Amino acid sequence: KVLVESGYDVIVPIVDSSLTVCLAVEKQSAYCIGTEYDLSNKVPKSWLVGQAWNYGPLYVRIVQKILKGSWKSDTEYFYAKDGYALLASFGQSVPKSVQDEAMATYQKIKQGKINVLAGPIKDVKGKVRIPAGKIADNHTIEQMNWVVSGVEGNVPKIKN
Repeated sequence: KVLVESGYDVIVPIVDSSLTVCLAVEKQSAYCIGTEYDLSNKVPKSWLVGQAWNYGPLYVRIVQKILKGSWKSDTEYFYAKDGYALLASFGQSVPKSVQDEAMATYQKIKQGKINVLAGPIKDVKGKVRIPAGKIADNHTIEQMNWVVSGVEGNVPKIKN
């Protein structure tokens, strides 16, 4: 509520379930972009789009590894091309032309024709963080403490 009252009209909760935040956002007549699950049918007025997991095939993959004795506890990363991380449904307020453009771009990402982690990538102050010709690896993304160009705001400093 405070974010909407402060002038923010799109809220993006990065949590295991965006439902609680998106329900609150819908009550405030703002928009949300979710993570983990397609909430388009739960918050139809506020939902724009989000990322959703395709858990079925992922769980089958994990169980098969367990049954073969090859599973080990480790961090794994999945990308659009793997079919586990999906673009969720678009909300009713997203124009068809925007949906079409987004889907075309998503397909190019899945096909490897676009890499959103390829430099040059600058922060909000114009400093090059990922140089041209380089691609940010998982470690770089995990350690990211800056905001990309085009996003308003800064990462707050943590006080010790």
